[in-house]
Amino acid sequence: MNISKISRSLVVVIFVALIIFVGILDYKLLNLKDSVNSKYTNVEKLVYAAIVVILVSIYIYIKDKLYKKKIKRSIGLIYRYVYISIILILSKFIFVFENDITYSAFQLVSFVLISYCIGIILKKIIFNVSKSDMLSIFAVFAYSLFPIGNTDMAYMIKTSLYTLVFLSCILLLQVLIDELKQRGIKNKKYIVISCVLGVFVSISILFGVSPFVWAIFGIGSMFLSYNLDNTHINFPKVMMSKLGQKKKEFLYKIERINISKLLISIIVVAIVTFILVFAFKGIFYNLLVEKSNNYYVNDIVKNLDNLNLANIDKNLNFSSVVQFYNNFLSYSKTYYMVLIVYIIFMEILAIVLKRRYDTKSTMMKLFFILFINSIMILKIDLSLYEPMFTVLLLLIAIVNTSNIYLNREERIKMLVAQKV
Repeated sequence: MNISKISRSLVVVIFVALIIFVGILDYKLLNLKDSVNSKYTNVEKLVYAAIVVILVSIYIYIKDKLYKKKIKRSIGLIYRYVYISIILILSKFIFVFENDITYSAFQLVSFVLISYCIGIILKKIIFNVSKSDMLSIFAVFAYSLFPIGNTDMAYMIKTSLYTLVFLSCILLLQVLIDELKQRGIKNKKYIVISCVLGVFVSISILFGVSPFVWAIFGIGSMFLSYNLDNTHINFPKVMMSKLGQKKKEFLYKIERINISKLLISIIVVAIVTFILVFAFKGIFYNLLVEKSNNYYVNDIVKNLDNLNLANIDKNLNFSSVVQFYNNFLSYSKTYYMVLIVYIIFMEILAIVLKRRYDTKSTMMKLFFILFINSIMILKIDLSLYEPMFTVLLLLIAIVNTSNIYLNREERIKMLVAQKV
């Protein structure tokens, strides 16, 4: 077993242990007599699940009809995206109006637009890993219909924006991995993707993700990845022609050294992130913070103040850890319990069926482990990131499902339905 397989297995073991621990806490919360009941009844929760299934079924029906009528793929794709867009936009409008949320026209448009972008990116993330249209659509509709606990419009926009940036980072990571797995490609597309990823990573740091989380994640990705492309240093021929034989031989040896493109990507992301965060600090501290009492600006300034480890919880103990995860679970105990039980079941099934752990899903698990625990250690307001963790757990659950049916190492189906 090579280092990448050992590393992926280790991350999965830690993730499953964390999920089991959280599941035990959730079970206790659900059985507490004095626990705060959810604002939604069991009937409403069942209606939520039923509507998601119905919407997915309608999508499958539309797709099947378009296929039978032999409509062009591009035209059929437009029809399907029109349906997805209607559901995404309409669901958010209904949520805002049903809860009598106070808003301005700009706020309403911003919230709906950000939510729509989240849904589309979520679909692309799931489809990138699973190649399953049905699973990706299920995730989109499950997200679009999921209620938001806090109904303050400014808060809803901020948490949605945070989620959008984090999901964009995940999608760009997937695109980068796909690019690096194409061995022998001579273009510099991976450098461009790395630069864009660096932009989003820097924005995520403005939104509270500790740079230490990204640093550990970058180091971890070096061990989790496998079979990625390498590159070489190539010296100009004009320069080589002017050198003596010994110097030429020395430079030829350097040219034969394999340099990991992933390592280069990580360095590029780190450089872009460092430059932009430094620039953002100058902008927000010197130009904006003294001239604005803007809700969003003040929040970013507070996150910039927390970039070092000065706010680390030095009194962290088992009781405070339990309290932190109880607070996290309190947002939606039943929903988390369903996700937790399903994730654990799928992880056990993956072991029984001897499924391999792919790079992309393992990176999602590593990010969840690092990010949620950094929130706890650095005493950051959990409520701002709870929607993102909800979406991330949903992503992991669905990706685990696809891993049961697909061998991600060879991109072939492992289970085939047998006719009796």
